[in-house]
Amino acid sequence: MNLANIVANSLFSKQLHLNRKDEKLKWEKSIRSYVIPRSAHFAYFLKLIENVPGAIMEAGVRGGESLATLAALSKVITPGRKFIAADSFQGFPADAEAGGVKMPGKPTKSVVEATTYVKEAFKLAGFSEKNIQDELSFEIGYFENSLKNFNGGPIALLHIDVDLGKSYTECLNALYKHVSTGGVILFDEYDAPRDLAKWPEAKPAIDAFLADKKFRLIRAGFVDKIGVQKLD
Repeated sequence: MNLANIVANSLFSKQLHLNRKDEKLKWEKSIRSYVIPRSAHFAYFLKLIENVPGAIMEAGVRGGESLATLAALSKVITPGRKFIAADSFQGFPADAEAGGVKMPGKPTKSVVEATTYVKEAFKLAGFSEKNIQDELSFEIGYFENSLKNFNGGPIALLHIDVDLGKSYTECLNALYKHVSTGGVILFDEYDAPRDLAKWPEAKPAIDAFLADKKFRLIRAGFVDKIGVQKLD
């Protein structure tokens, strides 16, 4: 599987009908502003973990597009990894708020349907049924419960996309100790203006957790996101 195929396969969630001009423009904008730069962002950090032991894990998976893209890219850059998907697959917790705004309720999909979407994402990224069965595992439930006894082994790359400050704290408290030295943690929400406006509790939660940790903050420059490389 070459890099061009990987980037093309990551378009699966952008299922637009191209027979209308406005939809074609949306599709082109998505490639320019999201798919290509995000893939480059992931590839940059995957290169950093070539010699770091552990799995690739995502907390806050939704439909699986980001994790499937990471997984496909890793097959070229740093093969032989396992993949872990952590999510409630039930939407936000009932008491979830961001910036004083109550978050929406549960989605219409069941947990089985939601995890099936993730598996389908992996198929579209070039994984066989056997690959998925052998290499992909799930941590299902709200993080305060599902991750407190996490024993999935070392983590080389942890991508956290959980929106809420409380959820960032729960994920970092549970998973940081499992990240290998030299491993990286990618934060989907941090100090981009749109993130500060929509998810104002995320950055303070991340900063508070990292305050006494040894790490290298990295801005790869492809998207307005950060990563940290664990140094201790």
